[in-house]
This record gives sequence, structure tokens and C-alpha cells, in this order.
Amino acid sequence: MDSFYEKVNLNDLFLATAILLGIIAFIVFLGIILGYGPADKSYYNFRTGFVMLVLLFVLSACLFLRLYGPRDAFQISIGALAITIFNIILSPVDSIFFNASVPILFVVAFGILIEFIKILRRDTSLYRKSKEIGPHVVHLAIVVILFGVIISSVMGVSEQHRFSSDDKNWEFQGYEIEFMGVDSKDMGFAEKYFYNFLISKEGKALDEVEIVEVKKIKSSYRPGIYSDLKKDIYLSLRGVSESSVVITAKTTPLSSFLWGGTIMLGIGILLREIGSISREQMEKAKDNEAESYEKKFKRELEKHKKDK
Repeated sequence: MDSFYEKVNLNDLFLATAILLGIIAFIVFLGIILGYGPADKSYYNFRTGFVMLVLLFVLSACLFLRLYGPRDAFQISIGALAITIFNIILSPVDSIFFNASVPILFVVAFGILIEFIKILRRDTSLYRKSKEIGPHVVHLAIVVILFGVIISSVMGVSEQHRFSSDDKNWEFQGYEIEFMGVDSKDMGFAEKYFYNFLISKEGKALDEVEIVEVKKIKSSYRPGIYSDLKKDIYLSLRGVSESSVVITAKTTPLSSFLWGGTIMLGIGILLREIGSISREQMEKAKDNEAESYEKKFKRELEKHKKDK
């Protein structure tokens, strides 16, 4: 068994990570080339989700191996896998990707929290602690971002609706979307059209969203976006006629994990750089002090020789 533990190393896990990223890139490439509608995109997103789950587990194993060594990392990984299987079986949430991702995320966060406490309790300088904490924050941020990507891509819902003069309201995923009309603006070199929508929930207006169409030789579009802590809603234009407007609404659940992970990534890199810069400054100060002492010693020695 010891020989098995010795074979597990970071290089193999990094290779596995690269292979999984390559598989994801290939699936996404197929989705871009072959996927023409929401159903096709959901097909490829669903298959990417399983690969992302494996990637999430491999990245977590990298962290455990770095923190605890091969034997403990293997045991923790097996424990996390067991908790994941139990959560998939027992969870009331009807999403295998959500149920599989959450336990891994909590195990990683718990492991990093314990490591934070160990680092903070060490009798070292604040700069040294920030340098040691930085990489762990970066690793946790990557796991959080990957969790957000899995949830937002796989659990998102996409639906299409046609608005007309007789049908200006649409119930979508617990929200009410009301078509408010179209405004236009002549910019000389192009015409701009603003398709205005009101997003409401339980009769309470939340925000006004507009889809922008720029008509030149070829039309270009900018989707309307509504964001809150739970999800983002993207409204995109699909077709316009004299009597109707067709849009696609898509939800991106738990998008706050993407933003939160990105912020954590920046903080981790900043902590790492602060610790590195401070260490360089301390080493430079020590070198200057040593050089100054050496020059002082030489002056005293020359003075002593002259006095003789």
C-alpha cells in the first residue's frame, strides 16, 4: 500500500488536470461548431458538467496532497467521494451536479480553513503569513469559480417567448417579464433600437432591462441583463416583425460564486505578492546592513594601521 501512495504525486494530478481541460475544450468546440439552438447547447453543457466534476475532484486532490501528503490526501479524497455519493442519493435537490459539487467544495473550504488557522498561529512575521496564505486562497478561488461554472452552465434554464400587442407579459422561472415597447435613435452612421423590458417578482418591480440592436449593414445585438445574488437573467433578441418581438431568456444560477471566486483569486495573488515583495525588501535591507558593516570594518582597520 505504501508503494501505491508513493506513486501518487502532483505531476500526475497536473497531467490529469491538463487532460481534463483538453476534453472540456474539445466538447465546448463541438458545441460551438454543431450547436445551433438552446437544446443543442444544453446537450453539450450537460456532458461538460461530468468532466468538470472530475476536474473539481482532481484539483481538490492536488490541494490535499500538497497540504497533508499522499496517505492523508488519499484518505481525505475517499472520504469526500463517499460524502458526495451519499449527498447525491439523499439530497432533495434534483441536480446531480449541484449535489456532487457542494460536498467537495465544503471539504476543500474546511481543509483550507484549518491550514489558515495553523499559519496564523505560527510565530512568523505578518508578511511571511500572507505569503503562505496567498496560494491557498488562490486554490480555493479556483475551486469556487469551477463550482460556479458547473452550476451556472448545467443548471441554467433557457426559454423562448413571442411578445405581441395582445401578449406583453411572460411568466419565466418565478419572474414576470413585461415588454414595455421599443425606442429608436438615429446616429447617422447607424440606427439604434432599444427593446425595453420590466422584470418583476410577486408583483414588485425589480429592474428595467433593455436589449440594444444596432442596425448598420449587418445588425448587432447587446443582451439585457438582470442580476441578483441568486441568479442572472439574460434576455437576447431572436426575431422582430411588425407585430411581434421574439426573445430568449436564460438564467445563470449562483453566478455570485463566479464573481466571489474572481475576487478571492485577486486577493490571493495580492497576498502572495505582498509577502514576496516584503521578503525581497527585508533581504535587501540585510544585504545593505552587511555591506555597511563591512565598509565600516575596513575603515576602522585602515585607521588602526595608520595609527601604528
